[in-house]
Amino acid sequence: MDPETGETRPIASEYEGKRLNGPNDVVVRSEKNGDVYAYFTDPVYAWLEKDRFEDLPYLDEQVKTQGPGHCGVYRVKLAKEGGSSQADVENEVELIASDMMRPNGIGFSDDNLIVSDCCQGSHLDDCKSGTSRWRVFERKSSSSWIHNTTIEDSVSADAAAGGCADGFTTYDYVDSEATRKVLATCFGGLCIVDVESGVVVSRMWTQKEQGGCRVSNIVLGKEYAFITGSCGVLTLPLTQRQSNKDAIRTEL
Repeated sequence: MDPETGETRPIASEYEGKRLNGPNDVVVRSEKNGDVYAYFTDPVYAWLEKDRFEDLPYLDEQVKTQGPGHCGVYRVKLAKEGGSSQADVENEVELIASDMMRPNGIGFSDDNLIVSDCCQGSHLDDCKSGTSRWRVFERKSSSSWIHNTTIEDSVSADAAAGGCADGFTTYDYVDSEATRKVLATCFGGLCIVDVESGVVVSRMWTQKEQGGCRVSNIVLGKEYAFITGSCGVLTLPLTQRQSNKDAIRTEL
């Protein structure tokens, strides 16, 4: 979308002849060879709610008869090496993973791709409310990935009034040594996830009861974390200490 004119141009609408379900989250990344890709998740939320089924115009007869697309993680090229204009790029959609339950948030930690699984309700045996899950994909080549690690945290579904592993951001936590952390939305609120050890090291409850704030996305600024959720757009002050010129200690 051109923010000045409001003009939009679709770059990805189907994969192997099937319409995308309804892309959820996206991150743009410049690769080492100069190519630029948009990496995105495409869960089935757009067609899952029966009351809304007929209201969504892209759910045509083909989708109704053949079923939805993958609960997938994809990428699509935006620009080629050498700075070719987007109009000169063939936007071929590439599938990275199709075996996740509810792929949602997406981001990178160095060359590793991290995707959150938004587990809600009790209808999926392996993805129930109370579970917060992040899958880490290791790059094997310029165009292939392998599932390397699953980071999972489970608490009782009665511990909070909802929420799931949705949007997140990565940062370097500097203490005695630098470690990569993920500041993520999770079941019941916000979680700090240690990528290296694969555990949730801290949780801030925001939705312990009905009427609380269900958080959905987060980004880090210099002094605040900016959070979106059911209660609006929020700011959360951060404690920062300059440890060296490249890394900052950040705490909730």
